[in-house]
Amino acid sequence: MLIGLAIDPECFGPSVVVDRESRSCAERMLDSILANAVLVCTSEDEYLKNLIEEVESLSTRLGSDIQIRLAEILKNQRRCVVGVGQGESDSILDSLRISATTLRADLVVCKNQDDVASLQDLRNSGIEVCDLYDFSRSAAEQKRCAWTQPQKLDEIDAAMAASTVGAAVKYTDEIAILDYTIASAAKKASDRAAETDADRMFGYLKGYAKGIVYVVDQWFAHSPFGGDGKIDITIVTQGKLVGTLGYFDPAIIGTWIDQAIRDVDRNNRIDSIDVQFKLDTRPRIFLERFIFAGQSCWGMQHGADHFGKLVDVAGRRQPTFITPDCAGYRQLVSQIMNLPDAV
Repeated sequence: MLIGLAIDPECFGPSVVVDRESRSCAERMLDSILANAVLVCTSEDEYLKNLIEEVESLSTRLGSDIQIRLAEILKNQRRCVVGVGQGESDSILDSLRISATTLRADLVVCKNQDDVASLQDLRNSGIEVCDLYDFSRSAAEQKRCAWTQPQKLDEIDAAMAASTVGAAVKYTDEIAILDYTIASAAKKASDRAAETDADRMFGYLKGYAKGIVYVVDQWFAHSPFGGDGKIDITIVTQGKLVGTLGYFDPAIIGTWIDQAIRDVDRNNRIDSIDVQFKLDTRPRIFLERFIFAGQSCWGMQHGADHFGKLVDVAGRRQPTFITPDCAGYRQLVSQIMNLPDAV
C-alpha cells in the first residue's frame, strides 16, 4: 500500500544535506519512494528538474548514493511520481501546500522548522508536516513500513481494512483485477440462466462482483482522482476451463461478468469494463490473483470473492490478505497480460 509524500527538493540539496546524518535521512526518503511511497508535486517535469539540480549540487562524498537512488526513481517515474498537472508556484511552500491537499498526501517534508511552522494548518486536514530529521519518526513513515508486510484484512477493523485497500489504488485512474477463477464462476452462472432468482442464478459470480466493486469503492473514497466517481476497470481471467465445466464462449461469459459487476455497482462508479480471457502456457503461470493499479501490483489472497466478503462484517470468516507490491508481481502480471487471448 502507498503513502503520498510532498517533499521540498532542497531536502536533497547542499543547503540541507550537510553531514552523514542528513544524508542518511535523505537516502531513507528516497528508499521509501522506491518501496511503497509516491512523490506528489504540482508539475512532474519542473519538480524533477529542480530535484536533479539539487542532487547534482552535492559533493561526491555526500551525493553519490543519493544520485543512484534518484536515478532509479527517474527510471520508474510513472510508478514513483504523481503531479497535479500545473506549473510550480514561485513559492515552494505554496507548491507543497497545493500538491499535498490536491493529491491527498500523507506527509509534507520541509527543509527546516520555520517552513514546518508555516504549514502547520495542513494538520487540520490530516496531513502530517515535519522536517528531514523527523521523517523516520513520522506516523506516515511508520505506517508505510507496516505496509511492507502482508495485511490480513479479515481480522482488522472494517474501516482500517477499507483504508488499506484504498491506499493500494489511491494513485491511479484505472484498475485491473486479475483472478483466474472468475471465468469458472461465470460459466456456472450461465449454466443457471433458467433460474428466476437472480441470487441463485449469479451464485458465486456475485461474490466476485462484490469484491471488484469493493475495490472500486475504496478507490472512490481514498483517491484524489475519484472526484467524478467514474473509473475504467479491466478484468483478466482464464480463457480455458478444465475439468467438468466444459467449453465456454468468451463473448457470452464476458457479458455475464459485466452484468454481475454492474448489478452490484449500485453507485454507478464504474465506467467501462474490459473483460479479457487469457490462454495459459504450459507450465501454467496464471495461478495467482492481483490488483494492478498505477504501475503497482498487489496480491489478492485468496481472490476477488474473498474481498467481496469484507463488505459484510458478519460474513468475514475466510482469511483475506492483500500482499505488498513488488517487482516479481509486476513482472508476472506483464507475462499474464501478454498471454494469447481466448477467442
